[in-house]
Amino acid sequence: MEDLIITNPTLPPVAPPIISLAEKRYARLTAFIQTPPESLDVDFVHDLRVLSRRVTEVARLVTTLTDPVIAAGVAHALRELRQAAGELRDLDVLREHLEKWRLPSPLRHVAAGILAALPQRRAALEERLRSALSGVEIQGMLLLLGRIISEQSVLAHAGTAETRMAEELQKLLRKRRRQMEKVFGCAVRKQTDTALHEARIGAKKLRYALEVAEVAGQRGAGRAVKTLKRIQELLGKHHDVSVITATLQAHLNDLVPPTPVAKRRLAAAWRSWLRRTHSEQARRAGDFFIASYHWRNSTLREVCVRGK
Repeated sequence: MEDLIITNPTLPPVAPPIISLAEKRYARLTAFIQTPPESLDVDFVHDLRVLSRRVTEVARLVTTLTDPVIAAGVAHALRELRQAAGELRDLDVLREHLEKWRLPSPLRHVAAGILAALPQRRAALEERLRSALSGVEIQGMLLLLGRIISEQSVLAHAGTAETRMAEELQKLLRKRRRQMEKVFGCAVRKQTDTALHEARIGAKKLRYALEVAEVAGQRGAGRAVKTLKRIQELLGKHHDVSVITATLQAHLNDLVPPTPVAKRRLAAAWRSWLRRTHSEQARRAGDFFIASYHWRNSTLREVCVRGK
């Protein structure tokens, strides 16, 4: 009987981290688009919105390796998808908060009126998102993006492609850090809802770029992601309260109470709720100012200036 010679099979080459991340995110987004659920529920919309942002970050790097016109088309298609999912997600957040918040009795009636109108608005926004998911532009541009990723993942090109994308990532991190710190400074000076919302957007954009850096093995990126996520969540709560307060105010302006007594009770409840809400918002703003100071004086911000 002949001796059996056992050899270790040659393992397939491992794709470089940024290309591998692009492949995984693209595959997941494609699955979302090709097989959407019968009902675009809250969880699906939230996951789609987050995933489309994350795909946008790797697509931003991958498309630097192709024609600028194609890159612009892919960016535009992903932006349309994010916006369609974002509008629906914002409506879901509004509904969740109005259902859960403990409002004074007179204000609960106002909230109930707002909630009653949301299903019709959601149906319209859901239809818009379905149209975006099945639209020729998004389908076509995502097909092009998949082809670009596949071309760059070929072993003969992967090393060079990864190096170029890593260089672009460092440029993006430096740009995003400068932008974020600029809007952070503006928020500290102005202390307005709009300025704080811009600070939230700045933190979110840098965080998503740093997630790519973390996967690529950049030291300190993971800690920076966690720090920015906390800031983003803090400012997210501030923004949600700001939006819902404005929504309630708009409905109160159009509301005509049936009696003078009802009018006085509603006004008193609104003033009381506003005092408590403004106090909570001031605390959130103060927490952000402290977090902003810590960021400016920490070593985490240096993660975003490597390769400079």
